[in-house]
Amino acid sequence: MDQEQQLAHYEDHVAFFYGKISAIIASLITYFLTENLVFIGITIAMIVIMVADVRNIRSHKALMEGNSSDFETWSRHYAVLSTAFMLAIGIWSFCCFALSDDTFLHLLCVATTMGNLLNLICRNFANDRSLTIQIVAIGIPLILGVLNYGDFRSMILCGFLLPLFFSIRDISQRLRNLFDNVLKQSQEKEEFGIQLNEALESMSHGLMMFDEDMRLRVLNATARHILAIPKEVDCYSRKLSDIVRAIEMKKLPINRVRILERALTRRLQHRSQGKIFQISDRQHVELSIKLRDTGGCVLVLEDVSQRITYQERINQLARFDDLTGLCNRAYFIQRAEEILDTMGRGQKGAMFFFDLDDFKRVNDMLGHEAGDYILSTVGERLTNMLPKTAAIGRYGGDEYVLFMNEEDCDEPFEVLGQRILKEITQPLEYNNQMLRYGASMGIALCPDHGMSMERLLKLSDLALYEAKNAGKNLVHLFSPELENSLTEKIELEEELTLAVKNQSLELHFQPIISMEDGRPQVFEALTRWNRSDAVQVSPALFIPLAEELGLIREIGEWTLYEACRRCMDWPAGTSVAVNVSAVQFQVGSITEAVRHALDVTGLEPNRLEIEITETAVLNDMVHAIRVLEEISEMGVRISLDDFGTGYSSLSYLHKLPLDKLKIDKAFVDDLENSARSRTLLKGITALGRALELKVVVEGIENENQFILLRDQYPVDYVQGYFFSKALPADLALQYVEGFHHDNNFNESIPDQQDLASSRSEDAKVA
Repeated sequence: MDQEQQLAHYEDHVAFFYGKISAIIASLITYFLTENLVFIGITIAMIVIMVADVRNIRSHKALMEGNSSDFETWSRHYAVLSTAFMLAIGIWSFCCFALSDDTFLHLLCVATTMGNLLNLICRNFANDRSLTIQIVAIGIPLILGVLNYGDFRSMILCGFLLPLFFSIRDISQRLRNLFDNVLKQSQEKEEFGIQLNEALESMSHGLMMFDEDMRLRVLNATARHILAIPKEVDCYSRKLSDIVRAIEMKKLPINRVRILERALTRRLQHRSQGKIFQISDRQHVELSIKLRDTGGCVLVLEDVSQRITYQERINQLARFDDLTGLCNRAYFIQRAEEILDTMGRGQKGAMFFFDLDDFKRVNDMLGHEAGDYILSTVGERLTNMLPKTAAIGRYGGDEYVLFMNEEDCDEPFEVLGQRILKEITQPLEYNNQMLRYGASMGIALCPDHGMSMERLLKLSDLALYEAKNAGKNLVHLFSPELENSLTEKIELEEELTLAVKNQSLELHFQPIISMEDGRPQVFEALTRWNRSDAVQVSPALFIPLAEELGLIREIGEWTLYEACRRCMDWPAGTSVAVNVSAVQFQVGSITEAVRHALDVTGLEPNRLEIEITETAVLNDMVHAIRVLEEISEMGVRISLDDFGTGYSSLSYLHKLPLDKLKIDKAFVDDLENSARSRTLLKGITALGRALELKVVVEGIENENQFILLRDQYPVDYVQGYFFSKALPADLALQYVEGFHHDNNFNESIPDQQDLASSRSEDAKVA
């Protein structure tokens, strides 16, 4: 039995002294009736034992007050004194039967003994050993005293006393078990209460429980922390209003309990009221209410400040550009449509679409951090200079959009556009260097040009494109002609895509004439496209469009194949020359395309010439040398086209595996009248001869030009309308088959003047 159990059993032992006093009085009565000194001695012994027990009680009181820790010593003293007193009663009982024949004294003895036996059950049921010893101490002398009668009736009486003693032990055992169960349940409840309290205190949610009178019964630490209730404020069994007043006396900056009280009142009065309320500048609390069946309620408080912050951040990212702080594309359209919906009849609005000129160059030269700095600065400048009612957004990359109505603009829209460009392109300093850049803008008006956001964005973008084409750093207002051009371009793109897919393009061939014998030794293949309405589209228009659409590789491969196939029909010794665009040279596997065309058609490699421009070479010199060497190793000849119109760098002429040098027609146009042109042409042709390259001069359009070239310049081949324009494949075949060699060069040339009379602009695949 542990200390707490002992204390529980002996808590009321003072009341048990009544039994001891009655025993002492009974002993004194026995003395007065018998005048036997033995009973005086027994009485004195009882008194001494009781006095010692009283002193032991005082030590028990000190123990209960926490002034003593020697509980085991006290317990032993208690057991010894109790056993001694029971033994004294037992001896007194034996003496009564042995020394007196008075029936009254015998009955008094039995009554006193039975009373103290019952008292014994209450005092010592918790300790079975002590109880047994004390029963023996009081019971054995009594039985011996009864047996002193020496007759059969006394033996029968003793036989009934023995079950009584065993019943007392059994009752004590039952009491002990009952007390143990009660104590165990009490301990379990106490442990459960401790665990429940620990659970409440460790909850991440605040908990407040109110009874039917709305008095606070439960308040955990989290709720106290959320509501900033000082520790010294006692909240138990108080109403919220009382707690509010108690906190007000502390003169805190914010009384959060008052805020809770108002939120609770609103929630109870208006069930639709939101659960979340703001308890401070940066703190939000979600309030959940559960009404109890017995009255009162339970409040659960959750600090959702972090969740609210995350949600606000998500909303910010969903609506605004993270770099510039401006509206993103989707939210800009929403804001612009809201402005459009509020515009009255007759009011005008404007969509401004603008971007930074050559912004990629800034990123490439200075890095993306510098580019981001420019973009964010532009966003800041736009925000500062424009009214808050305007919708401003970053449309993507370096593109910005603005929509506003005329009520918010005190100047013409075009003037505002100029002012915006001037403001956002002010130089700015970054890492100790000045960043300078330009911007271009397109404007579309509402309702003049459209009423939907989609259309206004499209038309303002068209106007921006026109501003770029006009020289950049400009503001351009949309005009219907731009839309017509766009429509035509879209139709052209669709038809060109279909033409490439169906291989409905054509090849025309323009002869390149040998100055030695006047024979057409080479035909240059030129791609032609006739639209569905039989209108021929200039190569200067559809070739750049094909490059933009990513079709130039397919066109180039088809041209190579078709040129080789047609060349197979020509007489041996006649070659075909195919132009390769700079784009095709960079993105396509031109080597594989040449090899495939030769393999499929069976054309001899020395009958194919590849013409490249300086632009294709200079973009990537290492790549150009490698590719051209691979082509040259096949046996294919290589010509450098349009020489003299680009960089005309002499450094790459000796690096590239070239066979021919084609001089641009720009040197021939003014040949008859300009001494400078004649001097330049003479120097270029001499250079070609010196590098052991065949020299071709293109653009010969009249007889005088031809005669000058023939008589004064070391030229190997000539080409131009004077001899023939580009011919369809069947006419080119007739041309080469009908050619007759004649000693007189001029007379040997077929009737080319008739062909030249129908001249039109011919352009090669750039």
